[in-house]
Amino acid sequence: MKNVSQLKVLQTKRLLKRQNYLRKVYRDVSPTEIPASVNEELQLIDHMLQDLNIDTTIYQKQPKVISLRHSDSEEWYFQQLFHWLDRHPEAIGAKFNRSEIYRFALHFFVENIALNAANAKLKYGDLTQKVNALALKRENAKLEAQLANMENLLGFLTTLQYRQLEYIPEFVNLKNGFVKYSLNPINETEFQQFGAPIEMSPTNDLGKAYAEYKKIRGREKLTIKKRHQKGNFYPD
Repeated sequence: MKNVSQLKVLQTKRLLKRQNYLRKVYRDVSPTEIPASVNEELQLIDHMLQDLNIDTTIYQKQPKVISLRHSDSEEWYFQQLFHWLDRHPEAIGAKFNRSEIYRFALHFFVENIALNAANAKLKYGDLTQKVNALALKRENAKLEAQLANMENLLGFLTTLQYRQLEYIPEFVNLKNGFVKYSLNPINETEFQQFGAPIEMSPTNDLGKAYAEYKKIRGREKLTIKKRHQKGNFYPD
């Protein structure tokens, strides 16, 4: 039979568990949008914890058992970590068991977050933002490189097209070999008088051709990606 101190500790654990659960569920919700019933429950939990007033020395003396219950979501996270370690077996010395993997995750967090002066004092939201900012920085660098390549390619193709239209004859007289060149249609006056087809229009031939090209390019891109994955290549 539990004594009064043990019952108070047990109740404190239950209240703290409920409090942490509610805070986690509504962590990303604006304070003004949190239901009134949830705020009232959190206030009640705070009052009850104050009334229990457990001595920290008593609380710390209680036996602590870590139980890991796997939901579908938790199993998904574990599998993602497992796949990462499978590509980097040196991180855990190629010891692929659950206890070793959990130990690696715990040590990695403590060594890189808890004991890192630059990260230890950050709030959880700030820490998450910092980690995401690093990934965003890498992604931005990749996008900038792609945009620069697209800009160069577009300028190159535009130049080729303009030069080509300068030398395409409008008429060739096969009898005397006379060649008549037309005015290059890429000019301001031509566009003002006759307009120009736009690839965004689904009704003209240019728009239809562009839509079909995007389909073909998308299929080819997916094929290349699958080929790389089969070869154990993991693109960024």
